[in-house]
Amino acid sequence: MQRWGAGRQGTRTEGRLGSMVVGAWGYNGAYALAGGVSMVAAAIALLLRRPGGDGAEKAVAAARTQSGA
Repeated sequence: MQRWGAGRQGTRTEGRLGSMVVGAWGYNGAYALAGGVSMVAAAIALLLRRPGGDGAEKAVAAARTQSGA
């Protein structure tokens, strides 16, 4: 019995999904879908914050410490 890792299974699934999108919408549609997904991901990433607080005060304090002020 051969076991497949998550990486191989994911690659096979993504390949099938990609070929279905290209087959249904063509290459331009696939590129447009990928661009739309990437824009949504970028917008979500802008809403995320660094864990552990604001971080702005820490960055200013670290810059002062390094500059010797």
